[in-house]
Amino acid sequence: MKKHQSIKRNIKSKKSLFDKQLETELAKHKQQQEKFIYDIGVHNAEIDSIGKTLLGFTTDLTAFDTFTKTDIYQTVETFIAEYTAEDKTEFTCFFIIGELNTADNTITKRYIELQEAINKFTGNFQENNLFSFKTKFTERTEYFEFAEMLKEFIDEHKLSEYKTRVEERFSHIIRRIGIETGDLISKEGEISQVIRDINNDFVSRKFVQAIKSMELRTKESANKIFGLLVEVKKFNDENPYNLGKADLFNSTEQINQNEKAISLLKQLIKEMATSKEKKLIFRFF
Repeated sequence: MKKHQSIKRNIKSKKSLFDKQLETELAKHKQQQEKFIYDIGVHNAEIDSIGKTLLGFTTDLTAFDTFTKTDIYQTVETFIAEYTAEDKTEFTCFFIIGELNTADNTITKRYIELQEAINKFTGNFQENNLFSFKTKFTERTEYFEFAEMLKEFIDEHKLSEYKTRVEERFSHIIRRIGIETGDLISKEGEISQVIRDINNDFVSRKFVQAIKSMELRTKESANKIFGLLVEVKKFNDENPYNLGKADLFNSTEQINQNEKAISLLKQLIKEMATSKEKKLIFRFF
């Protein structure tokens, strides 16, 4: 009986030991299992990351291959060839190409706007204009060169220089017209004197008895161009020191007088352009 009880205690003792060993092994197994699960998660994450990287590379290569077939590529090929490790960026090739396309679209839009603005601006000038502005463009570079020239023209206040030149030129024209018209009008006095002599001779000599009365007389010309020439002469006579660029003899009304002079010249040019008469014919009698 005692031997049986001893065996029973021995079995319980071993069972308790085995249970502890099993519990320890199970704990180790669970720990290893958790580690394996963690490692599998890490490796899966790495696989996913590598997959995404490979997909990005594939996308970049495809985008670059397509990009090399575009006109934009030709303009940046030199920079790509000179690419070094120092130029490395975190942006993808696909993103950079998208930015280049966006920039090119913006540049194209701005170029079209520039082209339209320049064509509209130069449309106000004849081919041989005072400023020597180009009025016809064929190459893209010509538009940019014209824009740079015009910017320089404005920045350096060249318009004021041309304004001074124009004022000097139109004042010279006004004075020249005044002199020439004065010379022309002076002939009227000579002709009038001849007519008076003829009329007096008719009266004193009683020429042709059948004619009771006969008189030749001068008549003011109705030609509009001649009328404007006379007006220009009168204006020049009244403003000998108020035309052209400023000097010590100019009055405060110089600007108004310059504008009036330009207006007279414009009227004269317009009338000469629209007149059907190719020659001016003045009838003094």
